[in-house]
Amino acid sequence: MPELEKLISERDEDGNTPLHLATIYGHPKIVGVLVRDERVNLRLLNNNRQTALDIAEEQMEMGLPSFQKRLTCIVLRVVGAPQACQPKTSRSTSVRLGDQPETESWRDKVNIILLVATVIATVTFQAGFTIPGGYNNSNPDQGLATMIEKVKFQEFIICDTIALYSSIIVAVTLIWAQLGDPSSMQVALKVALPLLGIALAMMSTAFLAGVYLVVSKLCWLANVVLLIGSFFLIALVVVFVPLCFLGSSNYHGFRRFSYHPFHLVLYTLGA
Repeated sequence: MPELEKLISERDEDGNTPLHLATIYGHPKIVGVLVRDERVNLRLLNNNRQTALDIAEEQMEMGLPSFQKRLTCIVLRVVGAPQACQPKTSRSTSVRLGDQPETESWRDKVNIILLVATVIATVTFQAGFTIPGGYNNSNPDQGLATMIEKVKFQEFIICDTIALYSSIIVAVTLIWAQLGDPSSMQVALKVALPLLGIALAMMSTAFLAGVYLVVSKLCWLANVVLLIGSFFLIALVVVFVPLCFLGSSNYHGFRRFSYHPFHLVLYTLGA
């Protein structure tokens, strides 16, 4: 609406612009629209000397922020929104006062990811001994896999091995994190999430290769399996990359590269 164009960076009595307000109330889609508009100044401060990103970061530090507010913060980080140059004098006090709830929050996150990693390790370990096609029961290759020369079988073994060891590293990392303070848990999660994504992708690829291998004589079915599996692997990458990296990446090029996949996720989730 051209007649309301001047309101795009208008301030209210608290000095908040529409971008500040959309951030405060956790509307990631609106924030996404505003940050793409060249007329919006991302550096504007409200009466508390805060940019939109300052507000989003503050909300992330307070207890358990909603999913909408997490997405809002990620949107601002993705586009490289600036923070105000001011010392955070109350940070240590607020963390100290809310230490117990914060610790429980991080422990819950660690426990969930640890459970998923354990399940992946269990499944991939079993898959390593129940391989497609089974084993030779006669000499001279007794005990060896019957399909060892097939390319898809080799792909299955490689992906299953990567998934197993990635999930084991995640599990060990998070076990160590359980023994530390909340700051160590945050660092552990930053390491564990990408590895968990690799484990999930490799497990999915191993499943795809194994199923393709056992139905390969029926060409149309093998192609359908390959098509479905490829589609969902791409979907997995599109969903998991923003979750792992966009919120914390300091590399502007990477954030730009991941910008459109993230917004696809945003609109898919209806946030």
